[in-house]
Amino acid sequence: MRPSAPPFDRSASIREEWALVLKATNGSTANAAWREWIDSGATRWPTLYAFQNLIRKHTDRTPDEECPDCANNGWVPAPDYEHNGHTYTAAQPCTCREGDRARGSRIWRERPTV
Repeated sequence: MRPSAPPFDRSASIREEWALVLKATNGSTANAAWREWIDSGATRWPTLYAFQNLIRKHTDRTPDEECPDCANNGWVPAPDYEHNGHTYTAAQPCTCREGDRARGSRIWRERPTV
């Protein structure tokens, strides 16, 4: 999240709190929470409490709930399109739960319509 400094950059106690939260969270859950934070259009680091809420939101998922179409990344291939003489490949939100999250992301909401 450059150029903003992480919230734990200047305080050892805050760094310890972040470390405790992240140590208690599995990697895929933390990654999903971080991806949602970035997809929301955030340009600054989340507060610890905001990040914990995202972690809780993603904790109830189990690996056997994987979407066969998008592998839980929320995006599936879309038809190619042509613009200004160039053909582009595209992606669109999936129809699963992760696709709902992708549909609400800034990159999808602010996409140019051709």
